[in-house]
Amino acid sequence: EMPKWLEFRRVLFRSRMNDKINRLKQLVLLGKPDTVGESIQDTYSDLSVYGIIAQIVSRGKWGK
Repeated sequence: EMPKWLEFRRVLFRSRMNDKINRLKQLVLLGKPDTVGESIQDTYSDLSVYGIIAQIVSRGKWGK
């Protein structure tokens, strides 16, 4: 069974990554401007970083 702290962090990462994916949909697919002024490149960078951090957390290498 997955430790509760790890499960909680995974939920947080999924939520934040979902926010970024929705922002990309808005910018790229719908062609609508972003309300917070974030560029497509910024969004890609954020998704990359979240993915790396999620891998570190999943391996138990990030603080508990």
